Amino acid sequence: MSRQPRKRCICSVVQLIKPARDNVQRKTQIWSAVFLVPCPIDQTIQCDTLPGNLVCISRSVVDAIGFPPRQTVPHYHGDSIYTWRAKQAGYVPEVLGSAIAICPQNPGDPSWLLSDVPIVQRWRSFLSPKSPYYLRGYWNFCLEFWGPIGILVFVQPYLRLTIIWVLRFLFPAPVLRRLKSQLVSQG
Repeated sequence: MSRQPRKRCICSVVQLIKPARDNVQRKTQIWSAVFLVPCPIDQTIQCDTLPGNLVCISRSVVDAIGFPPRQTVPHYHGDSIYTWRAKQAGYVPEVLGSAIAICPQNPGDPSWLLSDVPIVQRWRSFLSPKSPYYLRGYWNFCLEFWGPIGILVFVQPYLRLTIIWVLRFLFPAPVLRRLKSQLVSQG
């Protein structure tokens, strides 16, 4: 048994990255997926990367791989990329179930199709570094995790919003809500 300390990064939330090549068992076609997995209080779970919620990183990680990539990913996804790079350098991202952070719940993102948020405002939000779809940050995130297939991952939300814009342009909101409720009740 080695007496050297384990190289670790710890966090209170597990984030697993599953590229398309690992999703062959799924019936639907999925280019990529990021799963947030809860960790029971009495357990420690190894993972691929960590989001920025209560992350503790040893100075040795910074000494080995440098500081987070604020030029390429200034806010959203920066912690995920940084801990992914730490894993590639041999560190073990882990979630400690007993490390609990309590903070206000994010309001979430209302339905793009059915919300009253104008599509123009939605597109503008993509220009903010705090958006998960901030153009420069999301581009670098996708390429870092998925390589060339990351280009396909990158275009998905923008293509989706374009389709939703067309639907919202063609159909009034009450019609879209009724169609959605009918689809949900059939499925």
